Amino acid sequence: MKKLSLFVRLIGISLFFAMIATETTLANPLSFIFPGNDKEIIDLKFTGFVFETTSEVTVDEVVGVMPTEYQNFDWEIVSLDPEDPIYQLQLRNAERNQNVSWTKSLVWEFAYEMKNNRLGQFVSFDPLFEPVDEDEVGENGRVKKVVRKLEKGDSYSGGNDGVPGGDGLLGDCSWPEEERSNYRWKGKRICYPATSDDFEWTNRFLRYKEAWKVVKNRGSDVLIGHPDSGYSVHPEIYPNFYTDMAKNFVEEGEEAADNYKGPHHGHGTSTGSLIASPYQRQGYDFTAKHIEIYGDDPDNAPYVEGMAPESRIVSYRVMKGNVIRLSFKNLTKAIKQATRDGVGVISISLGGPLPMPWLHRAIKKATKAGIIVVAAAGNFIPSIVGDKFVVWPANYKETVAVAASDPNGKPWKHSSRGRKIDISAPGTGVWVARAKDVDDNGRVTEVTRGSGTSFSTGFVAGAAALWLSHHGRDFLANKYGERNIPWLFKYILKTYGHNTPEGWNTKKYGVGILDVYKLVTAPLPEPEMFNKVNKRNQETYLSENLEQFKGLFDQSLQDRVVPTLMKLFQIKSENELNATFDRVGYEFNSLFSIKPGLVKKFTKLMKTKRFRFWWRAKLFKLHLKRKGLSKEIRRQLNYKR
Repeated sequence: MKKLSLFVRLIGISLFFAMIATETTLANPLSFIFPGNDKEIIDLKFTGFVFETTSEVTVDEVVGVMPTEYQNFDWEIVSLDPEDPIYQLQLRNAERNQNVSWTKSLVWEFAYEMKNNRLGQFVSFDPLFEPVDEDEVGENGRVKKVVRKLEKGDSYSGGNDGVPGGDGLLGDCSWPEEERSNYRWKGKRICYPATSDDFEWTNRFLRYKEAWKVVKNRGSDVLIGHPDSGYSVHPEIYPNFYTDMAKNFVEEGEEAADNYKGPHHGHGTSTGSLIASPYQRQGYDFTAKHIEIYGDDPDNAPYVEGMAPESRIVSYRVMKGNVIRLSFKNLTKAIKQATRDGVGVISISLGGPLPMPWLHRAIKKATKAGIIVVAAAGNFIPSIVGDKFVVWPANYKETVAVAASDPNGKPWKHSSRGRKIDISAPGTGVWVARAKDVDDNGRVTEVTRGSGTSFSTGFVAGAAALWLSHHGRDFLANKYGERNIPWLFKYILKTYGHNTPEGWNTKKYGVGILDVYKLVTAPLPEPEMFNKVNKRNQETYLSENLEQFKGLFDQSLQDRVVPTLMKLFQIKSENELNATFDRVGYEFNSLFSIKPGLVKKFTKLMKTKRFRFWWRAKLFKLHLKRKGLSKEIRRQLNYKR
């Protein structure tokens, strides 16, 4: 047996070196070392480039610095911002698929050439990828699937929105049979914990009603920017939608009303209701479902109360009905519009797996203007290495990243998690306002349960508006400086404004669960002390691309990311690695963010020691080469050909 084992090892080693020598084109040469597939979690299509310049440019000026072989195409540029020179460069539809096949590697190579053009006028130049349209048909005649594993956004109970049996209607049920609600819809038992049957259960954790007794006002002087699916005429929230300022970035020129299409239609109504719904029940439709559960007395029916019930919501319609975002083009426009509109808080209950430079710049600009930006951590993100990574823009340090907790004071198992989380808030079995289409019978407005970090975000955004209104934005700006208001809020939130349940994992789910009463009654620090504490917020990374790449991995492994990359790229100093990731990190992040299998393989590589690392790294690089890498990254990874 020992001789046989030795023989098998020798054969394996011989095959390995033969594969390295010939750079074999086996479909999956790593399968015996790095198991798992590398399927993309989203179907993407290339739609152009987004670039920022030092001054205004014309399409002729941009074409003039292109490589010669691309100058004869029919290009056009579209301004994406009325104030800053940010544009989208794209081929006109008639030309988009002619003369050249825009593979991902070619797209990236073109972007690198434009970044390095001899005039040096581009501050940034990045590819723009979008999910395929919901009705887009592939070559095989089948409708392409827009989202594979990320299709589960936020769930609602009842109707035809999902499959009964999950948390609401999504995923595996988190509670044993004896702890589940008896709530049924059309004879089917819906999975929610019995502790969520009380539609005021969230107040046990948030204590917002206690907070209302001590605040100076309840948000009447605060505007909340709300990029989402738009507003709807729902009695629970419509009075506090400031429709005069609402703007539609999806169907330009039209009203910002929800069109009730897509998997998450009505999403803006639901998240908005947790921010600013007026007190108690507002006379929504008392449906057969409510009668079945609560009897025929509408006074016993559930209602929604927003955290800042006197505040006003400015709706920015940025999506047709899917909270999974990729290019963030509309969201970026909305954030810039909200900054111009003078909102105090921006509530972002959507996100995506790809970090986008132009979105980050818009968020930085908003926070410098004193705006508190609150963002959802994400739901049902594929479990990569034991954690579910935080989506963007919540992953950016300028935002308040919110995870979800359940009615028992535990983390929601489908919530994203990790060191980027700042706070958790109720997000499972939460009662929300919902407006939806029902067959041919028109639209119904109701209050129903839902689950998702989108709803947790609504609670925190409303609490931020209440805190801002209580202290006064002008007072805070004069005392601490306008640009420090978001950092001050985050400091108060993480120092005072929460409760930390016993056994709570603060490294994965933030400091604890939001407590609105503690938040508004917390003492304000002296400016000198706060400025000293706030120095950590001024920290800048030599390469944000590298920092974002580290964020894809379990916190326990993040210290290994840099040394592993240095070995992989054959780089001797961390400064050189930072410079390398400044150039190619966006492509690297884009590749890994939509391929969880690659993250798993890199994780295994990080855990490999000594001699085995050398040959596993070689195989990993061969594997990467087959993923459509640009010539620039191939050069950085020192491929021989």
